[in-house]
Amino acid sequence: MSKEKIADHEKNNELTEKKDTAEIKTEKKTKNKFLFYTARTVRGISFFVILGILLTVINYALHPKNNKKEFGMKDQNAHAFYAEPENTIDTLIIGNSEAYSSFSPLEMWHEYGITSYVSAQGAIIMSEAYYILKEALKTQDPKIVIFETDALFPHKSDQTLRDRTISNVIENEISLLKYHDTWKIQKPANFFSPIEYKWKSYSRGQMDDPKIEAYGSNFMDISEGKDEEYKDGKINFWILKYLDKFVDLCKENNISVIFVTIPNTLTTSRLNSQAVKDYCSGKSITYLDFSEHPEYINIDWTTDTRDGGVHMNTYGAKKVSDFLGQYITDNYDIPDRRKDEKLAKRWDSDYRRYSNRIQKMEKEMLEENDMP
Repeated sequence: MSKEKIADHEKNNELTEKKDTAEIKTEKKTKNKFLFYTARTVRGISFFVILGILLTVINYALHPKNNKKEFGMKDQNAHAFYAEPENTIDTLIIGNSEAYSSFSPLEMWHEYGITSYVSAQGAIIMSEAYYILKEALKTQDPKIVIFETDALFPHKSDQTLRDRTISNVIENEISLLKYHDTWKIQKPANFFSPIEYKWKSYSRGQMDDPKIEAYGSNFMDISEGKDEEYKDGKINFWILKYLDKFVDLCKENNISVIFVTIPNTLTTSRLNSQAVKDYCSGKSITYLDFSEHPEYINIDWTTDTRDGGVHMNTYGAKKVSDFLGQYITDNYDIPDRRKDEKLAKRWDSDYRRYSNRIQKMEKEMLEENDMP
């Protein structure tokens, strides 16, 4: 072999070796990069897994272990549905103080065998009503949801409603924030105790108050609402947004929705009723407006209100509940639960307690009135 060919051959070998070396280096670099990103991804996933586990543990530790106020439960009366046997509440009633004053589940039970619960909060805003409904659906399968419409016209500024709604949504979506103060209430020994919702409202959420403070006449004058704040038919953006979500959640769960307006001196007006009527018409929702049709319930405003026409007392609530019980029986396929002996025993016992309590309060009021 000539010197030239030997030189060319050696040069080719050298080039081949360099190429092979370059490929090895590239392959090694690619492999190292892959290992680097794999390790970083694993570390990232591990961080979030550990964080998730940690947050779950903290969330459980801070979550109320009973549905009572002293355990950290907010609005315990509104959440006592936790203590009801699963899927035994056929009608859920949601709203503000108008709701817990105007509806009597035990009267509806006694007369019609309807099992209902009033899950209401004073001055409730619509996002709170939405999350109450969402929570109740975890353990109950209601056929009907009744919404009392006074909650659509809260006495709050638009900014306050916006701020409260955002705060409420954050708390409910990140439950750790909702009960962040529970550590001040719960004993450390109870942090990891089982969650047992035992406290029940014998009245099923109703404020059973027979106190009478007359409105001033037998019939309530209904305002037109023009140029009157909270009576002008305007529904706040944030209220409307979560009202839509509330209704959609009912429809997703095949729940019939009934809107009810109980007249009161603070928010009832022709314009407000028309706004609700328009909304219900657009959503195919049943609307019972007792301000437009007072004859349905025959309220006597000299005897059936506890505070001069703002809220019903037990006598007014009985009239409202008698009408609704008959209306539901006539128009919806709701079972008469009095045929369930086990359930009936519990509800009948609570009805007797309810009746005895009313009688006792009536007697006390009579004695007070007789005092010099």
